[in-house]
Amino acid sequence: MATNIDEITPATEALDLSFQRLATLPAQVVQATQLKVLILERTRLKTLPATIVQLQNLKELNLSGNLLKELPQEVTKLKSLQALNLKMNDLKTLPQTFGRLQNLQRLNLDGNLLKILPLVITEMKGLNRLNLGNNQLKTLPLTMIQLDSLQWLNLVYNHLETIPEVVLRLKNLEWLSLMNNELRRFPQIISELKKLKTLYLSNNQLQTLSSAVGQFKNLEWLDLEENKIEKLPQEIEALKNLQILNLGENALEQLPREFGQLQNLVQLNLGHNRFQAFPQVILSLTGLKSLGLSFNQLKELPPNIGQLQNLQVLSVRNNEIKTLPQEVIQLKKLEGLNLSYNGFKTLPQEVTKIENLKYLTLYGNQFQELSPAIGQLKKLERLIIADNKLQALPQSFGQLKNLKVLILSLNQFQTIPPEVIQLENLEQLNIDHNQLEVIPSNIGQLKKLRILALDKNHFQTLPLTIDQLKYLEFLSLGQNQFAKFPSIIFQLKALRFLELSYNQLKEIPQGIVQLKNLKELRLYNNPLNKEFKQKIKRWLPKCHVQFD
Repeated sequence: MATNIDEITPATEALDLSFQRLATLPAQVVQATQLKVLILERTRLKTLPATIVQLQNLKELNLSGNLLKELPQEVTKLKSLQALNLKMNDLKTLPQTFGRLQNLQRLNLDGNLLKILPLVITEMKGLNRLNLGNNQLKTLPLTMIQLDSLQWLNLVYNHLETIPEVVLRLKNLEWLSLMNNELRRFPQIISELKKLKTLYLSNNQLQTLSSAVGQFKNLEWLDLEENKIEKLPQEIEALKNLQILNLGENALEQLPREFGQLQNLVQLNLGHNRFQAFPQVILSLTGLKSLGLSFNQLKELPPNIGQLQNLQVLSVRNNEIKTLPQEVIQLKKLEGLNLSYNGFKTLPQEVTKIENLKYLTLYGNQFQELSPAIGQLKKLERLIIADNKLQALPQSFGQLKNLKVLILSLNQFQTIPPEVIQLENLEQLNIDHNQLEVIPSNIGQLKKLRILALDKNHFQTLPLTIDQLKYLEFLSLGQNQFAKFPSIIFQLKALRFLELSYNQLKEIPQGIVQLKNLKELRLYNNPLNKEFKQKIKRWLPKCHVQFD
């Protein structure tokens, strides 16, 4: 694929000039009559020349992110066109001749100014993918029923108060999104959508689901997040093929007995509802792999939770759980567990016996210490224990040799625990918002470290051995007590991001030019004078430098 005007030849079939400022379409482009793919994304085009009609072999045209207020009629003469992307322009309508594009299969009008769907679209019998998201549509014309081939329809972020009747008659539709509209009721008759597999209705005003939901016999994915649903109909049991169900952020207090018939369900989100007890019917869903019950009012998990033998991810953050049942160790396939913001004062022994655990999140509990048994979690790769009251780690912590990400922010550490330095595979360490004064000289042992966050501590200097962190890309030292720029940082050649805001730096050495890969430098709230600020920007022309 050619990416520059100079690369164009009479035989060029694909051209991408995205992000190049074009006042108009260069003559060389329309002379490349063998072009099949033309991508002009974000080139600031306001119009297209009539000569574009010469590109009669064009199959794909991408004009997204431009300044087009109208589409020239010449585009509708491109008989071979199969895909047209007009996303993020300023179109209010389409040319009357648009229906000529009888070979068009994919049309993207997302992010324009359409208040009414142009009727000419309904003449395009071969259209199978239509994106009308982020417009101002309040309804759709009945003539849209002529789009027999339509399989994929996106209507997100419009002003629809009901699901348009014509949508319910598109019998070949397989994928439909009505997210972020103003839907208040679920239709009573949806029997025409027999092929629908994916339905997004999140971020609307639905208070109930009608019994008609049971007509979606082939539905595999249903997203109802952020509505006001208080109750589910019994007919939900008919969704035998449902695999993913998102009911987060509603007003559910219980689930119907029939819910247990959803035997193909593998992912279920019930977070941000009003459950005061664990819904027992969930225990019938033995194929479940992911279960979200965060932000409810659960006091405990049931002893028979061990029945969910296929569970891989369990999130119960922001509840009122203080203990775990012993049976949780029966979850042999569990890899991810989130117990954040509950009432745990110590790490439950049961957690340390979940042998396949890889991701453990314990944010915002009341831990003052960790059980030495944590060292048994040999497969752990990501551990978050932020916002607790830890001052030290058990010696066994150093046995977590597979740990790649460790978040210890917002605790009470006065030194970086020696056990952390033993974690030879660590790639990310966040120990910001503690009471650290010194970084240990053996920090260089963490050879694989890429991210190091040390904000809001009491550091004044860095150890010279930090230059051994050859792969470090992200270093955050904001809100410390640096009065002098730590020149050892210049040895961190891989560094791409450096945060030094809220220190007492009066100058930055010119040696910072050695950081050839630096893309972002933050220096807010330092006593740097105007002259120095200008120098730094000259020294680092390719870096985004941020001051006050």
